[in-house]
Amino acid sequence: MGLVLALITAFLWSATSIILRRSMIDIGVLNSTFIISIVGIPVAFFFALISGGLNHLLEIEYIPLAYASVAGIINFVGGRFLWYRGIDLIGASRTNSIVATEAMFAPFLAVVLLGEIPPLILTPAALLIFLGAFSISKSGESSNEKLNFNKRKFTLGIVISVMAAIVFTIGALLTKVSVSLIGNPFQAMLIGVLVSSIFLSGTVCIKKESWAGFKGKSRKALLLAALTQSFASISFWSAFSLAPVVLIVPTLQSYPLITLILSYLFIRRLEK
Repeated sequence: MGLVLALITAFLWSATSIILRRSMIDIGVLNSTFIISIVGIPVAFFFALISGGLNHLLEIEYIPLAYASVAGIINFVGGRFLWYRGIDLIGASRTNSIVATEAMFAPFLAVVLLGEIPPLILTPAALLIFLGAFSISKSGESSNEKLNFNKRKFTLGIVISVMAAIVFTIGALLTKVSVSLIGNPFQAMLIGVLVSSIFLSGTVCIKKESWAGFKGKSRKALLLAALTQSFASISFWSAFSLAPVVLIVPTLQSYPLITLILSYLFIRRLEK
């Protein structure tokens, strides 16, 4: 069941990427990250409620609470902001292919730090992901003239996408630990999304990114992306309660392929 939830997460991540590619042009990365985090609160609250997690929310000890809070900030603030920024710079397909290199780091760290046992197929799978990401990073150079790439922008997008992969690697490990300590993945996610939303609200007030584009089609697209991302988070945190990191993370990295297909179907011009 954990692997099924990971595949559902991969599909929802891909859908979120495609929708955000359109809406962030008008709304901005920081504002998009904030709105998506806010929408995640009622979604997490609902699942925590129906699972009975709200009854014991105030009984959670400080250490599990701290792990869930930090996991929320890492995943919902750091990881998402870098991921969305990468999508904004170089497109959903390229960014997701690079972020997928998380599959090389997270299972290794899970073995070393959490004592998990890796499946035999893990090494060749990680190698294939690395080769795919490397070819994506070179695509900007080989087609720079043809697609009128801004080389500096493309390079920045690659760097930010790699940073997102590293941040999500840490986030995956913290998610696993927090879910294991708390027991209820919806409780853990609710804590994480609440803390991250508080953090982002302060950041949005300081940065004062323009909200002028938050209207019409862009607003509807962002709210739809917020819903797909929120349900992706539900399946993501649930998956870690059912299976180890060494199985969940590589399965999640099927989303670049799904994104590539969806990009071709829906946003081919924006991805050039």
